[in-house]
Amino acid sequence: MNKILNSKLLFLGIDRVGKATLLYILKFNEIVTTLTTIGFNIEEINYKDRKISIFDLGGGDKIKHLWKHYFPITKCIVYMINVSDKERFNDYLESFNEILEPKKGFGNISIIIFANKFNDKIEFEPEELLSKSNLPPEISTIIIKGNVLKKEGLEELLEYIYNNIEFEKVEENKNEEKDNNNNNE
Repeated sequence: MNKILNSKLLFLGIDRVGKATLLYILKFNEIVTTLTTIGFNIEEINYKDRKISIFDLGGGDKIKHLWKHYFPITKCIVYMINVSDKERFNDYLESFNEILEPKKGFGNISIIIFANKFNDKIEFEPEELLSKSNLPPEISTIIIKGNVLKKEGLEELLEYIYNNIEFEKVEENKNEEKDNNNNNE
């Protein structure tokens, strides 16, 4: 068995901001038509010499209360907002504060705010979200401005994760490795 470096990330945010679209662009490098995520999607992507397991959790009211149960398995939360949708700003803020509420279990989790649709019609700056939130100073946060459909900010996101998020050495099953190689042919 080979040892690989792996990290687990959560994609969080309210519904219809582009989390699943981002996930599948990172996985397949193409835009995949998605529906609103009711539960969750899980995909693994390879970036350079590392494997990243991404949990895209639905942003609807019926599932948001379950987000906190995923915090112990992650090293990073990617919280996505749509900066071209000022009407939902209070929803973004409320949802972000809900993430911050259970301060236990955060440990050394980093938070990346992915400001989607940044090069479209910008109705608010992502820094406004942070300034109005209940973000404790000990939680590391960065803002990445991008546009998922234009594939902007994705390399910056992956590079930040690669260089700043904790990866663990895990055993990779040879059968899984063989299956992955067969899928890539």
